[in-house]
Amino acid sequence: MSDVLIAPGDDGESYDLILFDGDVVRDESLRGAIIVSLFTDAEDADLTTGERRGWWADALNADPTDRIGSKLWLLRREKETSQVLNSAKTYAEDALAWMLADGVCSQVVVSADYGAPGQLDLTVDLDGPTGPQQYKFADLWAANFADPLALPDRIADETADIAARLSHLYYDPTELPELA
Repeated sequence: MSDVLIAPGDDGESYDLILFDGDVVRDESLRGAIIVSLFTDAEDADLTTGERRGWWADALNADPTDRIGSKLWLLRREKETSQVLNSAKTYAEDALAWMLADGVCSQVVVSADYGAPGQLDLTVDLDGPTGPQQYKFADLWAANFADPLALPDRIADETADIAARLSHLYYDPTELPELA
C-alpha cells in the first residue's frame, strides 16, 4: 500500500506533498492517511462553536456516516483539563475509525496528554499492514508547528535518504523540515 509523502510546509502550519524530479514522493507508511484524518477539520454538525467547518467534498458523499477529518479543532481554546484530554482522544479515535472499518488496521490506540504546560500531545499506536507503528503529534495547540509529527524509528531510516535528496528543493537548506 503506497501513499504520497506529506511533510510540514514552509509556513510551519500546513502540510505539503513532496515532489522529486517532477513526481510525488511515495510513502509506504500510513503517515499521510493519519495526517489527513486528524488535521482535516470535521464538520461540527451541532454548531456548538458557531463555526460549521468540515471538508467540502463530504457534501458529495451519499453516505452521511462516511466523513473525513476530526473535531480536534474544537479544542484549540480549551483549558488543560482531563475532559479535554478525553475529548482529544475521542476525536482522534473517531477520525481514525475508518482504518478499522476498512480493514487497513487491526488495532488503533490513541492516547492524549499534556507534554508541557500549554501543550497537547497525541500518540497513535496502530497495527497496520506492515506491523506495529507509532506516530506522535506534539503540541497541537501551538500557534506555529515546526514539525508536529515525530516519525517512528522504523520509518526514520527510510526517510533520512529522502531528506538528503530533497534538500535541493528548499531555498534555504537550514529550513529543511527534519524527516528523520
